[in-house]
Amino acid sequence: MQRLRLIWFIIIVLIGCGNDSTGVTGNTAPLSISDQQSLLDAHNEERKLYPGVPPLTWSPELAKFAQAWADHLVTINKLEHSSEESRSDKSQTGHNGPVGENLWMGQGSNPNHIFPLKEMVKDWINEKADYNYTDNKCSTGKVCGHYTQAVWKDSTLVGCGKARKEHAAGVVVTLSCNYSPAGNIVGKWPY
Repeated sequence: MQRLRLIWFIIIVLIGCGNDSTGVTGNTAPLSISDQQSLLDAHNEERKLYPGVPPLTWSPELAKFAQAWADHLVTINKLEHSSEESRSDKSQTGHNGPVGENLWMGQGSNPNHIFPLKEMVKDWINEKADYNYTDNKCSTGKVCGHYTQAVWKDSTLVGCGKARKEHAAGVVVTLSCNYSPAGNIVGKWPY
């Protein structure tokens, strides 16, 4: 059985996943307590490596916002960041000021394929290989902003949502995580 797994990381780029709506079914239920803990553990295992970086705690308000965005991404078959305005709107996020956002998307030809949540977060954490702390920059041509947001010292809350869509070619899964306060502030170091 051949399996295709494509992962896209976004900072600004928009990526399409096809528009075939034939036989589409979706699973966008809010994350279980176990899934929430798995996501917290995946983030906090990395955060504990840095003195002074507190563990993240779960925010139901951010999770609600992230779930709505993950559902939207599956519906439009694209991976793109929510607007800065919506991430700064307390009536949408439940938090003052802008919130940070990490996105993940995977695709598989087998509709029964499971993408482990910890592996999704690990993909963001693996960007640390492309982060230069001394210069506070990503390596040339590389992405590391998902990593720096995940470990950002001033971010203390996280909430995530996952959406899944089956289609004729397999399955697409998205994960959206929002962080408060937002990280990746220009001129500041993550830890």
